[in-house]
Amino acid sequence: QETSERITTQLADESFWTDMPNLDHTTRKLLASKVTHLLKSPTESQESKQIFVHDLSPPDHQKIIRWIDQSLNDIPSEIKELVTNVENLVRELRQVEESLSRVPPDEAIGPVIQQMNSIHQQLGDKKHEMGRLEQEVKHVEFKLRDRERRLDKLESDQVQAHATRERIDLAEKIRESLAQFSVILRQRKIREISEIFVEVFNQLSTKRNLITSVEIHPDNFSITISRQNDTRISKELLSAGEKQVYAISMLVALARVSGKPLPFMIDTPLARLDTEHRSNLVSEFLPYASHQVIIFSTDTEIDKNYFHELEVSISRSYILNYDQKEESSIVTSGYFWQLREELGKNKLQ
Repeated sequence: QETSERITTQLADESFWTDMPNLDHTTRKLLASKVTHLLKSPTESQESKQIFVHDLSPPDHQKIIRWIDQSLNDIPSEIKELVTNVENLVRELRQVEESLSRVPPDEAIGPVIQQMNSIHQQLGDKKHEMGRLEQEVKHVEFKLRDRERRLDKLESDQVQAHATRERIDLAEKIRESLAQFSVILRQRKIREISEIFVEVFNQLSTKRNLITSVEIHPDNFSITISRQNDTRISKELLSAGEKQVYAISMLVALARVSGKPLPFMIDTPLARLDTEHRSNLVSEFLPYASHQVIIFSTDTEIDKNYFHELEVSISRSYILNYDQKEESSIVTSGYFWQLREELGKNKLQ
C-alpha cells in the first residue's frame, strides 16, 4: 500500500514526465489513472480457492470461511475507523491536558469563584426583581389600555356631544328663522286678507267705498276698521246687513289667500240683508265666490226672481222637507216655486 501511494504521488508530479515531453497533459493523466487502477487491484486471482480443513464439520467449515472473509474485508475498515477515533481522542486529550496546564491554582481562582458566586446571587436577585417589574409593567399596560379605551370613549362622546350641540344650534337657528319667516308670512297674509276684505266688502256693501282699510293685529287678530275720513269704527257699530257682508267678505278673503279651491257653503245668506244688499250679493258675489258654492236658502231669500238671475250658474237644486213621522228630511229635486207650480197644475187637473 505504501509503494502504491508513493507511485501514485510520483505519477502526479510533473517532473516524472520530463523525459517524455511529447506526451500531452490528457495522455499523462490517462496513463496515471490506469497505473493507479492496476496498483489498487488485487495481485492474486479473484477466483475463490477451496480450503480443505480436516476433521471439520460443514458448519464449522462455513464459519471459518466467513471469519476469513470478514478478516479480509470488514475488519480492516473497522480497524481503520477505530484508529481514527483513537487518534481524535488522543488529540482531544492533549488539548485538555494543555488547557489544564494553563489553569491557575485554587488560591488564585478562589476569589474569582467567590466573586462569580456573588455575581450569580446578584443575577438571581436581579432576575427576581425583573420578574416583579415585568408583572408591574403588565399591570400598568392593562391600566394604560383601560385608560385609552376610556379616553377613546370620552373623545367619541365629545365628538357626539359636539355634533349634538351643532344640531341643537342649527335647530335653534332654524327655529329663529322659522319664527322670523312666520312673522313675515303672517304679516304678508294679513296684508293680503285685509286688501281682499276691503275689496269684497265695498263690492257687496250698498255704501260704496265705505271702508278704506282694515287693520288686523297679528297678536290677537283683533280687527280695526278705518273709513274714508280715517275714522275708525268698531264692528259692533255696523248694521245687521253690514255685519252679514262683513262675515262673508272675511270668509272670501280667507279662502282666496289660502290658495286652494275650497267649496263655499252659505246658510241663509240673505236673511239679514235688505233688498239692495241682497241684489248686490246675488249679482256680485254668489256666482263668483268659488268654483263650487252651496247655498242653504229659505223660500223668502232666493225667490223666483233671484233663482232666474242665478240660473246660468246653478247646477243642481233640491228641496229638503222634514218628515215628522220619519223624523228625517226628504230630498226632492227642484225648487220652492217649481214645486208650487207643479202642485197648482195638479190641482187644476
